[in-house]
Amino acid sequence: KITPTIKYACAILPLCATAQTGFISTAPDGFLSRGKLMMADGNFTGALDQLNHFTKLPADASLLAEARFHIARCHYEQGSDKCISELRQFIADNPTSHLVPQAWATIGDFHFFSGRFGEALTAYNEVGVAVLDADAMLLLTEWKEFRLPTWAVIKKEMIRPLVIDGRNIFDIEELEENGFEYHCIGK
Repeated sequence: KITPTIKYACAILPLCATAQTGFISTAPDGFLSRGKLMMADGNFTGALDQLNHFTKLPADASLLAEARFHIARCHYEQGSDKCISELRQFIADNPTSHLVPQAWATIGDFHFFSGRFGEALTAYNEVGVAVLDADAMLLLTEWKEFRLPTWAVIKKEMIRPLVIDGRNIFDIEELEENGFEYHCIGK
């Protein structure tokens, strides 16, 4: 059994450690910053505490949305399927957020690592997820899901707009008009 004195000491240790590095803030966004730092350190329970506290404070809507996204990511890292409903709600509430592709990728990863491959593929097929921060897109299948991409959205998500078409199904002129470098295999 932990005595109240020890509980107090345990609660003050993280504050002392962060005070030495200068990250202590009494401003509401300090909770968001500490939550993100704790996530980076793998302390998902501590991060959830900080992020949940932040969502109860008055703050900018985009910062609240970001906190809710990170809460869902903490639940993902803890292996809780609660992350699925939280991420879907995040996507529904913030369809234009720059975090939406990462939310879909997280949903896909959760399903994939849970052995639900069909659900994972459905999530991965959401716009931009397969090419998020990619240097190139390599097409190796003729599945109809991949035949009609939205090139403007895909280009925005990629680091380098390069398409390598292993099935020769894309129109070179359309890709070049959209600013892609295009290579096909076998032509």
